[in-house]
Formats: sequence, C-alpha cells, structure tokens
Amino acid sequence: MYKRVDRKIKPVSTTFPEEARVRRTIPQDPLLTLAKLPTHPPEFQPTERLTEERMKELNVNQDNFLWPEEEKLFKHVMKLNEQTLPYEEKDRGTFSQEYFSDYVMPVVEHTPWEYKNILIPPGIQQKVIEFLKSKMEAGVYEASQSSYRSRWFCILKKSGALRLIHDLQPLNKISIRDAGQIPEPDDFIEPYGGCQCYTMFDMFWGFNARKVDVKSRDLTAFYTPLGLLRITALPMGYTNSPAEFQNCMVFILQDEIPHVANIFIDDLPIRGPQTQYLTEDGQPSTIPENPGIRQFIWEHANDVHRIMHRVKCAGGTFSPKKTQVCHPSVIILGQRCSAEGRHPEDGRVTKILNWPVLKTSTEVRGFLGLCGTVRIWIKDYSKLARPLIDLVRKNFEFEWGDAQKEAFDVLKKQVTTAPALRAIDYKSKLPAYLSVDTSQKAVGFILSQIDENGKRRPARYGSIPLNERESRYSQPKLELYGLFRALRSWRKYIIGLENLHVEVDAKYIKGMISAPDMQPNAAMNRWIQGILLFDFTLIHIPGTKFRGPDALSRRDLGENETPPLEEYDDSWLDDMSLLAYLPDQRTVQQIDTFIQQITAGSPARVLLGRMERTKMQEDMLREIKELHEDHSLPVKVTAAAEKKFYKKASQYYVTPDGRMFKRNKEKSPLLVVLDPDIRNRILTEAHDQLGHKGEQAVYDVL
Repeated sequence: MYKRVDRKIKPVSTTFPEEARVRRTIPQDPLLTLAKLPTHPPEFQPTERLTEERMKELNVNQDNFLWPEEEKLFKHVMKLNEQTLPYEEKDRGTFSQEYFSDYVMPVVEHTPWEYKNILIPPGIQQKVIEFLKSKMEAGVYEASQSSYRSRWFCILKKSGALRLIHDLQPLNKISIRDAGQIPEPDDFIEPYGGCQCYTMFDMFWGFNARKVDVKSRDLTAFYTPLGLLRITALPMGYTNSPAEFQNCMVFILQDEIPHVANIFIDDLPIRGPQTQYLTEDGQPSTIPENPGIRQFIWEHANDVHRIMHRVKCAGGTFSPKKTQVCHPSVIILGQRCSAEGRHPEDGRVTKILNWPVLKTSTEVRGFLGLCGTVRIWIKDYSKLARPLIDLVRKNFEFEWGDAQKEAFDVLKKQVTTAPALRAIDYKSKLPAYLSVDTSQKAVGFILSQIDENGKRRPARYGSIPLNERESRYSQPKLELYGLFRALRSWRKYIIGLENLHVEVDAKYIKGMISAPDMQPNAAMNRWIQGILLFDFTLIHIPGTKFRGPDALSRRDLGENETPPLEEYDDSWLDDMSLLAYLPDQRTVQQIDTFIQQITAGSPARVLLGRMERTKMQEDMLREIKELHEDHSLPVKVTAAAEKKFYKKASQYYVTPDGRMFKRNKEKSPLLVVLDPDIRNRILTEAHDQLGHKGEQAVYDVL
C-alpha cells in the first residue's frame, strides 16, 4: 500500500535487547534421515494426503519437459515429502521450537493504545465472522485480554475470498528495529539465468509459520464481533516480520545457499545445472543405472528432495497451488529465467505491446513506469524515451507528434528484441569483456562473457553521467577517467575474474597506464593507480565497431537522472594503494632528488604550494589565527572589509593546544601548517609513506 514519506512510521533505532534475541539451533543434521532416491522410481500410489487429484493439481510435467521416467521420479519426490504440501489449513506447518525460540517483539517503554475499529459492512459481516473462526481453528488467532486495541479492516479479493488487514503502525512506532534485510532483487535473480531447469516453492502462509512469544501477543490485539483477539504468529505489516522470517529461512537452508537455492522472504527458487552434459553426438547424458533419466534432471531431483526434507524437518510447509516442479523456464520476482538467461516477464512485455496510443500525461507516466521495469534490457533507454519524458515535465504542453509516436513505437519494438542477460561464470576460464566508451555526456559500459559455444553473452549494461567540469576534460583524460569509473563502479562483478579483457576506443590509454609517473597531474596518476588495482588485458577497439557502450555513453540523462555536482571522491585509493603498487627505482630516485631540492632551498621550492608562493595569503592566515586567539582585528582591516574578514575567519577554528584547522564540510577538518620547518617534515613523511604516487602526488599531499 502506497504511503507518503512524511506519513511513514519508522521503528526505533537503538540497541537490540538481549532478552529478545532468537535462539537458533539445528537439533540434528536433516541429511541423516534423508531417504535415498531410487534410480528406477515406482509408479505413483496415492496416499490419504497426496491423492491422485491433488497430484494432478501439482502439474508435474505440465509442459512435457520431462521424460516418463523423470516424471515418475519427481512424483516420488513429492510423495516422500508430502508433509510439506498441506491442502487444508489444519495441516499447515509452523517452525519447530527445537529450531527457533518463540519470537519476542522488542519494544521501548510506552503507553498502551486503544483505537476505534473500522465498521464492518453488514453485507459481509457473516463472512468475516466465519473467516475469524477459521483462523482461530487454524491457530493464527486466539482470544485475548489485553490493554491494547489496534485497527483492522477486511477487503474482498477478486475470487470473493476475504483478506484481513491489520493496522500495526502503533506497534511499529515503539518497536526496536531489526537491522536484517532481504536480498537485493537484481543480485538475487542474476545467478538463476542460464540454468537448464527450475523448481519454485512458495512458503505456505508465510509469516504464520513463525510463532510469536506469548508475552508479546497482546501487542497485536484487535476487537472483533467474537471479542478481543490477538495474533499468534508474525503479523503481516509488522516492521520486523520480513527480517525475522528471512533469517529463519536462511538458517534452515544455509548449506544450500547460494549454489543450489536462495530465499526471498517466502519465495524459494531452486536452480538446476547450467549444462545438460551433452555427449559427443549432442545428446544429454543419462545416469548409468537408468537411460530414461537425464543426468541434469537427476541432479536437480536430488536437490529438490534434499531441500524439501530440510524444510520438513524444520516444520515449514509449501503452497501446493504455487509449486512449480522442474520447469525449463520460471518467473522469479518479475523476470523470466531460462537456459538462455534472464528476460523480461512475458506478461509485462504483452502489456507494453498492447498499450493504446497515449492521450494524457497520466497515461504517459503509466507507460513509462511499466517500461522502466524492463529498462535494463534496453540499450539507450533514456535517449529513446526522451520525447515521452518531455510530455510529463512541468511547463511542457501535451503535444503528441511524430517524435512521440516514433519513441512510443521504438520502445515497444525494443522490448520484444531485448537480449537475454546471463550471469558471469566465475569458475570458467572463458574470457569476460568489459567494454567501455566515454563521451562528454556519460561513461557507457557493458560486461559480457564468452559462453561454451563461443558466443558473447551480455551480463549487464551500465552508464554514469558526467558533470559539467568532467565533460570538459580533454579526450585522453576523459577516456582514462571513464575507464577508472567503469572499473570502480563494477568492481563487485569484476573482482575474481581470471580472464578479463577491457575494450576501449583509445590507443593512448595503454601508454598512459604504463607510465603513470609521467602524466601531467596528480588526478590522472590516482586514476591510473585505481585502474592498476584490477587484473585485465587492455584491447583497443575502433569506434566504428564499438556500438554498445558508445550508445550508452552518448545517451541523454533520464527523467530522474542529474549530473553529479560534486567531484568523484577517490580517497578510497589511499586505503589500498600501499598494497597494490610499488614504484620502480627510477621513480624513487626522482622523488629523492625532488626532496633534496626542496630542503636545500633551490628554485624547486616554489612547488610547495600557494602558501609559499603568496606571502599575502600566509599573513592573512596568521591574522585569522590571532583573531581566534585574542579576538583582535588586524590594524589593516577597514570597516568595509571587516565583514568579509569575519566571514573568511569563520571557515577556521583554533583548538586549545594552538592548532588551527579549516572546516571541510562533512569531511575531516584540514590542519593549517604555518611553520615552514614543520611543513618540510610533513613533506619528508609524505615521501616515506606515500612515495609510490610520484613527484606530483607527493607535492599534492601538502
């Protein structure tokens, strides 16, 4: 449910109380009781719970992907783990107390609240009462004698069933935040692209499987026609429910994450092998004991069986209606995953293709909002959508012309031809490519990898807008900066790649990287320093063949994108440089000569900086220091200049020990060094500790 930012209730950020910490233990290794799968599975025999009709509802082999023996195998897996498939609410599972202690809701001191309930429409009152009774019978609600009373209301689903909504904002306001979180969706989905088969489970009733401690249940009390009731399990809408449920599921599946499965709150996708183990004649390999079962299917069946058994031992259950058993393609968090990689969900693509001509700015916003969910598959999205984006901006009249119609049609076409995105295989020795191109607008880059068939597969597209100052860099400096930013931006995906090739449209970058100490300024030296932290082979690609990243780098800014106003902060290099770069002997000798020239008072001393070159500025700093120490204005300060001097002096402060610092916004203050002897000692120390940066960098430290 959408809520304005200023109306959102935030939990309390304080130390998590020890008495509320959950005890998590695995009493016995679940694999000790895991039944071994037969290589010749028997015909399915119905049971009291898993009847023939219910087995049909599971839709095993719905798309005829499985061979007959494989279908029997998966039906046998479902039968062995039928306890995890409840078809009635009374059969739903709750996590075992041997695994998890009951959840204690951490709260701060507060006064109990009482809110008047929203009236129940007479037309659905009987349905509501029956609904409440069914929940009490299932153990989700129980009678309460509480000093708390929260609001709630019911809504009708499309199917006619009821959904009860609890307003837990008062509880959230006094709750201590659990800092746990769910995975980033894109990082969660990415490893699933390129697998040969998938099985999807959805936890039955989700949060209701996690019991709440008796002493915390009254916090959830609400008044009904059946009296005051309270919730016995983690409630939907409670601020810590997602984090706690995620923690429980990760604990249960810790030995399966991330190589076999992963959990996104209550969504549990299991991935199969990334290969069908093809033989020399191009056919999938089968297991030696049974030529009717393919090797990759056998491996996946064992993974599914093992994970279902782990969840069963912990007391959890799955929703049979939402279970998908061994499919070649599944939808995971709005993305279709298959052996080819990740695609936009078919339903979203269909909606975009069937969208009628836009007539109002509201319709434009809706169309762009839907297209935005698939923009990671569309090259140059912002540039293509620009004519439509202009229609929803302030001070722009709605005028549907040729440019808007063309943008509308092109976006539809691009969605249907979107390439499959495939995750990088870090175990493979096959080469990976980072293609980088930089223009005056942005840095565009594409990460891809060669697959087993020799085809280059894109893994992700990216771009970084440049601010006004960066866009004025010379072309060599621009290309070097673009490479530095691209590597830095995607270091998360690049670190660990053993065969990385970086493609750029700039021959001179290789020479610049080879001789970092010969570059004209310290900034470029630091970029090179950052680039050299990564292990890659540099390849020059002519601009005529560099279409992908070139388009990304030359795109206009998107609707919500603005060029960065501040300079990029590269101070992180200081923490890593000593471990990454050793200067050659020639560079060390140059720095030694530089230091000797400075300390000997030669003309090179002019390089010490503005304080050495400008006596006036140094005098002003001394006068500012005197103002802070004895509150006296310099004699030379006139009445007209007094205000300006005070403003300048406010940028500095003096500590009780006599040191003066310049304020540096959010960063650490800068020490002002007025004594020339101390400056020389600082210079010498900079040489000893940071000498790897070259002459200009040592000078720049001052």
